[in-house]
Amino acid sequence: MGLLDEAIGELQKTCQSVDRGHPFPQVMQTYTWLAQCFLDKGVPEAAIRWYQKALDAPGIDEETRTALHYELASACELAGDKPSASSTSWRFTAATSITAMSPSASSP
Repeated sequence: MGLLDEAIGELQKTCQSVDRGHPFPQVMQTYTWLAQCFLDKGVPEAAIRWYQKALDAPGIDEETRTALHYELASACELAGDKPSASSTSWRFTAATSITAMSPSASSP
């Protein structure tokens, strides 16, 4: 078994522990590492699942959310799902543009 497979196994153990209710402060980072491992392994469909879970993690700031949407769109494109990639890309671009145009965004 290669190091990538070993990393996936260890990260999945952590995710299972979190799913069972054990607290883990870097859960969003764990999901994104797992997604990247699956991308490196050539399995973008699995990466999509983990990027979506990362987006559902609590306490994500807008900059991180934007980066996750970008990574999710890239994984969708690699999986051959161009409609989802475009939709994901459009949603986060529109949300970012609306936030940037709001009066509170330009206030010091």
